[in-house]
Amino acid sequence: MARKLKDIVPMVPSQLKPRLVDSKIVREDIMKRRIQSKIQYDKKASHPLKDLAVDDRVYVKPRQKHKTWIYEKVIERPDERTCVMQTPLGLVRRNRKHLRKIKGESSEHQVREEQFMDIVSLPDIDSDVTSSNNNTVDPDEERAGNAEQVSGEELVSLRRSERVRRPPLRYQDYTV
Repeated sequence: MARKLKDIVPMVPSQLKPRLVDSKIVREDIMKRRIQSKIQYDKKASHPLKDLAVDDRVYVKPRQKHKTWIYEKVIERPDERTCVMQTPLGLVRRNRKHLRKIKGESSEHQVREEQFMDIVSLPDIDSDVTSSNNNTVDPDEERAGNAEQVSGEELVSLRRSERVRRPPLRYQDYTV
């Protein structure tokens, strides 16, 4: 240390003499810190991703930011880290870190598939004609009935604020 301390605590003069630190001790201390840092990092750091099989449902990360992840099915596994999926735009190949496996079928996607099936499987024209003959309601009459119900409910009048508004004193030097 070789300097005078600004302390009133008594010191042994031999402790105040400068000396070199053993480099072996310094290296050991650095290695201990590195090992401890690695242990702490490994506690919360990335974990190995589970393998995906063909026909697994996954979310695919889009290339543009702030876009929704695409829900697709794995078609092929060309490598250990990559998967090929079928999307509306065609085949897409992505690294495993850009895919998230779906644990169960999402109800949202089941609803989408059901809507798609409704669009694809349209009813027969004959059954549509027979159902329209049984239930003949004029659309204008239906709108008029709805308007009567709405007008009966909307009897509440708009009210205005009745707060007294006074201009600031600095504007009262003249009369309008």
